[in-house]
Amino acid sequence: EARRACPGTITYGLGKGSAVVPAWGKVEVNIPVKKGNVVKWDLAPDGQLVFHANCYGVDGDAAIIKFKPEMVENEKDEFEASQDGIANLVFDNSSAWLTKRLVEYDIQLVEHK
Repeated sequence: EARRACPGTITYGLGKGSAVVPAWGKVEVNIPVKKGNVVKWDLAPDGQLVFHANCYGVDGDAAIIKFKPEMVENEKDEFEASQDGIANLVFDNSSAWLTKRLVEYDIQLVEHK
């Protein structure tokens, strides 16, 4: 539905892919999680970016999972959701005035049984 309403919108999600992060811009990946789910990521940027992972609970709580102010190398990590909510991965290139960045990624969700 959302893609039909906004045909120019680019969405990023689970699995393998790549994201072009514009100069002065950000790309966010939002993943619905249940308590006990594990979100894993393997990222490979082509230059310096700010990366952060957050988890927003259904009750409004927010937790910073990871913050890398200068991600220039591959980043591989995971976290387990402590409550139902949204895992939010952000590739932030807002400090670059002219240079876009490319992030190759593999983002996986392992559901709690």
